Amino acid sequence: MLDLNYWQEVLLKEKGEIEAQLTPLARVNPENKGDWEVKPTGDTEPASRDDVADELEEMDERVEIESELEKRLRDVNLALERIKTGKFGLCEVSGEMIEEERLKVNPAARTCKAHVPEEKNLPH
Repeated sequence: MLDLNYWQEVLLKEKGEIEAQLTPLARVNPENKGDWEVKPTGDTEPASRDDVADELEEMDERVEIESELEKRLRDVNLALERIKTGKFGLCEVSGEMIEEERLKVNPAARTCKAHVPEEKNLPH
């Protein structure tokens, strides 16, 4: 039997860490509270074409980082929701218990080891 209080604490801690990493890069979309959007990189007009190119490159990097963090945050939030609904620790493909060692590595895991390839195709 899983200790849901323990897993909730683990997930809430991770959620806080992810949000702390997101905050300098992005802000919550005011029109969709579940969505983050990357903040612009600079507050001044670029002085040259090179500056524009540098800003665009930095923005691309920020978008990539923000996207990965936002995806992880979404997974953590889904896991927290599964705790509330009593479905935490159950494979979304087979309905079997997810191995505890898998949850230790990824507390937001949605599938058991056997169904890892299918996890990326599950709806969010």
